[in-house]
Amino acid sequence: MVRKLTVGLGGRNLPNKDRLSKSDPFLIVFSVGQSGAFKFVKRTEVKKNNLNPDWKDLEFEDGELDLSHKTTILRLEVLDDDGRGKADHLGSAVFTLAQLEVAGKQRSRLQLVDKEKKDAGHLVVNSFTLE
Repeated sequence: MVRKLTVGLGGRNLPNKDRLSKSDPFLIVFSVGQSGAFKFVKRTEVKKNNLNPDWKDLEFEDGELDLSHKTTILRLEVLDDDGRGKADHLGSAVFTLAQLEVAGKQRSRLQLVDKEKKDAGHLVVNSFTLE
């Protein structure tokens, strides 16, 4: 039986990197590969002019992520889409599947930091379903 994870993520109080409008955030999920380096897994859609976005749910199957271990490590990065393939880093953090699950159950916020390790808003786990 193939296991499936559905997770709904949002950002809160994200930094504004745009001058004439608000940031256009999207989220990228990376997992730790066999080499120990992070590898791209999935990304969300861009939410235009929004510092508190709720992205569409992301679905992962075993193989994309190791869903058999709650200790599976993910790097979540929030970027500001500047168009033409360019993006600014807004914030990122590293979490385990277990931390995401607990945050979803407790409705707690997960801290994001920018490249200088300063506060860059929060992630919220709106839903976490592992089947």
